[in-house]
Amino acid sequence: MRRIALIVAAAAALLAPGAARAAYDQESMLQDDNLLLYSSPATVGATLDTLKALGVDRVRLTVKWSVIAPQPNATQRPGFDANDPAAYPAGVWDRYDTVVRAAQDRGIGVDFNLTAPAPDWATTNAPKPTERNIFNPSPAEFQAFVHAVGTRYSGTYTPTTTTTSGGGGGIGGLLGGGRSTTTTTPAAGGPLPRVSYWSVWNEPNQPGWLMPQSAQTNGKWVDEAPRLYRDLLDAAFASLFATGHGQDTILIGETAPQGSADPGLALGIFPLKFLRELYCVDKKLHPLRGKLAAALGCPTGGTAKAFADAHPDLFAATGLAHHPYSLFFPPDFKALDPDSVGVADLSVLERTLDKIFRAYGQSRRLPIYLTEYGYQTKPPDPTGVSTRKQQSYLNQADFMTFQDPRVKALSQFQLQDDLPNQNVARNSRFYWSTFQSGLEYHGGKHKASFAAYRLPIWLPRTRGSVLRVWGLVRPAANGARQTVQIAYRPAHGRSWRTLRTLKVSSPRGSFLTRVNVPRGRGLVRIGWNGTNSRAVAVSR
Repeated sequence: MRRIALIVAAAAALLAPGAARAAYDQESMLQDDNLLLYSSPATVGATLDTLKALGVDRVRLTVKWSVIAPQPNATQRPGFDANDPAAYPAGVWDRYDTVVRAAQDRGIGVDFNLTAPAPDWATTNAPKPTERNIFNPSPAEFQAFVHAVGTRYSGTYTPTTTTTSGGGGGIGGLLGGGRSTTTTTPAAGGPLPRVSYWSVWNEPNQPGWLMPQSAQTNGKWVDEAPRLYRDLLDAAFASLFATGHGQDTILIGETAPQGSADPGLALGIFPLKFLRELYCVDKKLHPLRGKLAAALGCPTGGTAKAFADAHPDLFAATGLAHHPYSLFFPPDFKALDPDSVGVADLSVLERTLDKIFRAYGQSRRLPIYLTEYGYQTKPPDPTGVSTRKQQSYLNQADFMTFQDPRVKALSQFQLQDDLPNQNVARNSRFYWSTFQSGLEYHGGKHKASFAAYRLPIWLPRTRGSVLRVWGLVRPAANGARQTVQIAYRPAHGRSWRTLRTLKVSSPRGSFLTRVNVPRGRGLVRIGWNGTNSRAVAVSR
């Protein structure tokens, strides 16, 4: 185990980005499984073309275990070699093969989120049939599944096709029929592209993805999900290393921003509490001891070295993934619960991680990857924010996260709105339980946020007569020198006047500059390559 720890730590050192550039080198990610995984190849290609034009660097894809596994609804495990991608049912990999090839053709990266639901045969003790595919998933079976995924997307794996010929004529080939011949040949297209960016499980602190969250032992509630997730992480890391992905980007966490104040099988855990229990520390961030440590699967003696050696992935992961949703509040709204984490609370998350690492003798500052984020809009969701607020909030979140040197990615969820839940009545509170956080309405009509996402602008609070303007030329080639104009128009005027032209050559096209604006009320926007950002009101 010590040897594994040294190997993982060495790989992490190679992956750790330099802090000096971090505030300017944040990836733009986007997730839309409906369009990228559950649509035709033509739709996949068209969607990726749209994302390329928007400036998306990487797409996040949910690799659901039960979608690929054989007989996912069976309670008895089928007989097959789960480590071998060729042993899985024909066609189950096609959607992933399609998108990784199409993304590579367009220069877009891929993030594979390996997650639930699990096949029923890989879980145990679910109290309800509807909870079976997320209840006590087997780390050993998950390890085999991840091994198959890692093998298939290693960059050297060529899929095969199987054809059967002969055997025609007669009755069942018995009267005058010949023998059939099965031939296996490499599929067209050659080896599949390599996937080198991974995250393990989705929102393990929420009951929709992992159960039980908590369980009763001797009349006392004890959180179970952190221990379950720790075991799943160990399993996933073992297989990713075994299949040649040890130096890839590998993220842990994928935590949801909220939780429940009460424990329960199906009641989520606040993210900071979940992380403390995942890392086996108490509220003061000291290693746990005694009975509580034992209940959470931690060393009972509080031995820091033993825990770090047993779970090296917790300390050598490329970064921590988190989903900082704040529902209808703006990004600068600070969470009311001290264990919740929105965009405005990232410094609390970072300090917590730093103290946890120091408790185990580690000095590393773990990078943060925000792999899901967005705002529901009204219309169509009657509980969402206005489309005007959506575009403003998304731009503000871009600004806030680009100013944080620990944040390496921010992912928009999603491109296009879901339809409402067609399985319930229109007046049901679950009718709008799907996601309407897209940059487009369902069907493809653009919201105002579509253009605002492409060319974000934000005006930080400024004292005095000089206005600060932050912007992002998202579609520009990364690192290429760009020309940007800052323009102004009086509130009652018709003509725009360029206040400043500047050259931008930061890694991802972000900039923060200052301009003098005339007194009175007016509008400011940025222009690039013949297109303009949204206009933002100013009053001086």
